[in-house]
Amino acid sequence: KIVYEEIAATFDVPESALNGSQNLYELGASSMHLMRLKNGLQVRLGLPDIPTIDMLRRPQIDELCKFLCETTGTLNGQTKRASYNPLVCLNPSGSKPPVFLVHPGVGEILVFLQLAHALNDDRPVYALRARGFDDGEEIFKSFDEMAGRYCEALEATYPDGPYYIGGYSFGGAVAFEMGKMLEARGKNVKWVGILNLPPHIQFRMKELVWTEVFLNLLSFLALVPYSAYNTLKPELFSAYPELRHAEHEPENSVEVIDWLLKRSDQNRIK
Repeated sequence: KIVYEEIAATFDVPESALNGSQNLYELGASSMHLMRLKNGLQVRLGLPDIPTIDMLRRPQIDELCKFLCETTGTLNGQTKRASYNPLVCLNPSGSKPPVFLVHPGVGEILVFLQLAHALNDDRPVYALRARGFDDGEEIFKSFDEMAGRYCEALEATYPDGPYYIGGYSFGGAVAFEMGKMLEARGKNVKWVGILNLPPHIQFRMKELVWTEVFLNLLSFLALVPYSAYNTLKPELFSAYPELRHAEHEPENSVEVIDWLLKRSDQNRIK
């Protein structure tokens, strides 16, 4: 009942129009819809956190209800975590070969929700999500390890190909590497699409320094409003003058991160 009420409120549809076989993506789910639904369900069900990935993997209403029933029936909402699988199906239907979309640099796949809904090409749509978001998951140690693991996931799901792979921003470079790896294994790669990634990025990489990247990440996650960015940065350099000319992660990075998080939106952190 609570799940239906929250879905109806989030998508502005009558509760009576919903049924268990409906898919959140079919209702036009965007990243904002998903976050609003997640927060509403957490409050109504008294759960500390509903992992976004678990909602993405259960877009069908009855599947989501079953998962939440199991979650609320365990201590503190903690359930046994499935082993890492980078693939998340955003559109299961279609007679054509699927298209696989690789995440941007932040590692999440919410950016693809509307794209998957808009493609409408009689083609299943999968997104690849980075490792390290869930408790106990280690991030990839190298670019090659990441691309190789993603190729394994594609082959396990769709062993015979052909493969259609796209990547957004940083994901474009990953998609390109995946295409090379799959072709080296004798696979048929029909298409590699690169979205919003310039052909030469080496000079951009040299422009990135640890402090700037972390401050931008805080803004991206809405922990620090963009309007406060220009005032927070001088305060940080005043507290830690050594960061002003540092290009790499400082030895006291944990202390610096703690300093920044204390000045972030505490409601967002919770």
